[in-house]
Amino acid sequence: MGKYLLAALGPFLGVVLGVVLGTSAYGQSLHVNGKFGFLDEYELTASIAAPSRNSKELSGPVLIKHVGICTHNGPDEVEGQIHMRYGGSRSLVSGTVTFEGQTCKYKGRLSKTHRGEMVCPDATVPFYVWTN
Repeated sequence: MGKYLLAALGPFLGVVLGVVLGTSAYGQSLHVNGKFGFLDEYELTASIAAPSRNSKELSGPVLIKHVGICTHNGPDEVEGQIHMRYGGSRSLVSGTVTFEGQTCKYKGRLSKTHRGEMVCPDATVPFYVWTN
């Protein structure tokens, strides 16, 4: 019976294995967290994905929250877009964050402890970004 069952399921198993083994990072989301500002007063969370299998670029929606204790102008949460590009090593990243009509450029490492830099039209601030 096992021989007949295998013969009957063979094409199905081939399709399933092809889908599972052929899936790479571009078919999955990468969850990214970050913080920026002189006092780390802003946090960001994003779910980004690559458009193709060999791409070093990822992008997706981002949510930015003001978590500082001081008041600020604007809403406490804003949505935007994040674009990330891997450099020579997977820990080196650069890209842009677009929110509230402005685009900021950043560069640094994927690390909770390594400080990168985010350059916005009106300020340059410390920036940290990491994955879960």
